[in-house]
Amino acid sequence: MAEAGSSDHAAHEQPLGKRLFPIALTRTAGNFNDNAFKMVVTFVAVANEEDPGRRNAIIALGSMLFMLPYLVFPTVSGWVGDRFNKRKVLIAGKFG
Repeated sequence: MAEAGSSDHAAHEQPLGKRLFPIALTRTAGNFNDNAFKMVVTFVAVANEEDPGRRNAIIALGSMLFMLPYLVFPTVSGWVGDRFNKRKVLIAGKFG
């Protein structure tokens, strides 16, 4: 026999797919936006370049520059989050 409160709780739970779909959609749109911006900037940067070697160097440098914040900021943010009050860090990041 089921408990009296368990049916109320089960009625409000959503399937895992319904809870994760908005998050997955947001992440997909964000990744597409980042990559589309990177590609447009790269193509604009190499549009007038005649030398294929220089063109490849610009593409490689641009890719490194776009990836650099993803490597640097998480490390610094993790250190700041461990050292200081997380609530204050989040507020400072939001309004700073």
